[in-house]
Amino acid sequence: MMKKKRRRYRINWDALKPDPKPRKKRRRHIRKSVLIGFLAIVIGIAAIVFVPDYRQKKQLESLGYNQTEISHIRSSGLTSFILQNKYYSPCLAKAILNNSFNQKYVSLYLVMSENNMPDEEDFLLYSRLEDKGYETDQLQNLFQNLSTWEITPLLVFDYQYNEQPYIDDCVANRDKNSASSFTLSNSYITNYAKTTQIASPDEMTVLVNKKNLLAADYVPGDLVNVDESYAIADVQMRSEAASAFQEMCAAAASDGAYFYGVLGYRSFDDQKSAWETIALYNGESYAEANAAKEGASEHQTGLAINIASTYESDKNFTDTQAYQWCQQNAASYGFIERYPSGKESITGFTAEPDHYRYVGKDIAQAVAASGLTYDEYYALYLAPWNDESLKPNGISTGTSSASPASTVSASPSSTAQTTASPSGSPQ
Repeated sequence: MMKKKRRRYRINWDALKPDPKPRKKRRRHIRKSVLIGFLAIVIGIAAIVFVPDYRQKKQLESLGYNQTEISHIRSSGLTSFILQNKYYSPCLAKAILNNSFNQKYVSLYLVMSENNMPDEEDFLLYSRLEDKGYETDQLQNLFQNLSTWEITPLLVFDYQYNEQPYIDDCVANRDKNSASSFTLSNSYITNYAKTTQIASPDEMTVLVNKKNLLAADYVPGDLVNVDESYAIADVQMRSEAASAFQEMCAAAASDGAYFYGVLGYRSFDDQKSAWETIALYNGESYAEANAAKEGASEHQTGLAINIASTYESDKNFTDTQAYQWCQQNAASYGFIERYPSGKESITGFTAEPDHYRYVGKDIAQAVAASGLTYDEYYALYLAPWNDESLKPNGISTGTSSASPASTVSASPSSTAQTTASPSGSPQ
């Protein structure tokens, strides 16, 4: 047999060696059109984001806002609101800057001064007048030209379809008027026109005047006689008011001021007779302007009392120690001077410094602090709203409260001289 020839394989060692120069990968080239498209998208997004922002900034600057104010406008989310309406005033800018801006009352910021910024009381007064029927342009005219104390009486007066004559009247009398004395050349109340019968006459804060009348059959259910140590015989008041009055008399006596009650509750029929007597002797127009008709007298509530001073019969009541003491202290016992001098045009009655009305300690102190007549205070803080949606938030009115206190006798001696108060008091 022949032997098979062995096949030899030759190994190429050079082929197994690593290539000192590896092949380069093929580069992919981005098309120029794709790159341009991408850059266009980036620029478009930037334009969408930054161009309107820049434009708004320029628009706000053109209205009058500075950079700091613009920053506050943006952070408060007010940019569109302001630009859409083109709102600007120094007062508005200041309110935005100090974070006190109330968007609901923007019309006030547009007309009021930056030195006379609107506050919560202005907002309340604005809303009350709006609730009464005044339009935005009327309210702007009023707040732009008058002080708050000149505007507030409009809550008591008849609605003025044209507010300008009232503004002119206030301006014409401004040199002699103040928050404590307010006189007008014209009358803005029509006596006993559009009257309303009081629905809740037993409330301690009830408002009785020539517009709000008590029913003919109303008699308080808790009338008591005021102790004769503090009043003439048969003077009646509601129980809580009588206790407070007796406490007040005792406190005044301990301070050397002496007075007593001369007229408390008066019935509807008795008030009618009193008014008719005044009309008979002085004329009906005089009586209507200066006295209360039946139903319009606070005496029917059992919450009012007329007082007289003791030992000072030679003085006008306003010059007596009794009056001075009451001016300083009556509110602490729940009483207010109901018809103050200088406010006749608002109350609709002649001044009656000896007529005090019980409303409770909290309300009495609030009225005294406000400097308002009770008619104004009630209309501003206590009256119900025709449109509840106009009622501002955060306004504190206080609550009426007064607890009966123990009584201490402080009666004038039987021989004491007195400064008499007219028992025929027209109010």
